[in-house]
Amino acid sequence: MIPLVLGGDRRHVGERLARFVVTILDDEQARRPLTGLVRAAASEPEAALMVRDLVSREIIARIVEQLDVDDAELRANLVASQIVGLVMARHVVAMHPLADAPAERVVAAIAPTLQRYLSGPLSDAAG
Repeated sequence: MIPLVLGGDRRHVGERLARFVVTILDDEQARRPLTGLVRAAASEPEAALMVRDLVSREIIARIVEQLDVDDAELRANLVASQIVGLVMARHVVAMHPLADAPAERVVAAIAPTLQRYLSGPLSDAAG
């Protein structure tokens, strides 16, 4: 996954990550274990730890570290929060119209936020 997301122009890494995530989530077989983990994480501390490790440390942190940006751990957490929130809203709670939105529309909507989290400024404030 990491070479897929990092390959190409870094100005579009957020879009590639968004497309990868939405594609995985739109595949029912791939989505089932992820939604199960997110559901369990909402109520079980051990499952929450597993989700946190899987998404933040094992996947997103590796991408952010290879981008060589400041605040890599915070950026990884922000990206993970966006992804877990997307799983919850689109596939667990099924919030409409997000749950029914075409994949490309979701990609276009979340890609700029992921891009900023991955490589843009996190805030205007110092610290």
